[in-house]
Amino acid sequence: MYGAYNWFDRVRKEFRFSPEEVKGLLLAIVVLSFVIGFNDNSETFDLTHWLFNFVNCLLIITLSILARETAHRLFSIRSGHKVEFKVWPVGLGIALAVSVLSYG
Repeated sequence: MYGAYNWFDRVRKEFRFSPEEVKGLLLAIVVLSFVIGFNDNSETFDLTHWLFNFVNCLLIITLSILARETAHRLFSIRSGHKVEFKVWPVGLGIALAVSVLSYG
C-alpha cells in the first residue's frame, strides 16, 4: 500500500498524544492500578506492603496500556485512520466501586 519511508513519515507526523488523551490515560492507569492492587491478600493492613503492591501494579498497568495504545495507534496510522483515546468515566467508576465494595 505505502512504502516504508512514507509510513515512517506518517508515524513521525501523526503519532502524538493530545493533552486530553494524556490526562485520560493517566486517570485510567491510576484507577486501574488501584482496582487491581486494592486487595494485597494480607491479613492486616500494612501501608508499606500495600504501597509496594500498588507501585508494582502501577508499573505493570502503565506498560500494558502504553503498549496497547502504541500498537493501536501504529496500526491505525498504517490503515489510514486517526485514533484517539477517550476515557470512559462511568466504567472507571463502576470498576472502582466494585473493587471497594467487594474488598478487591
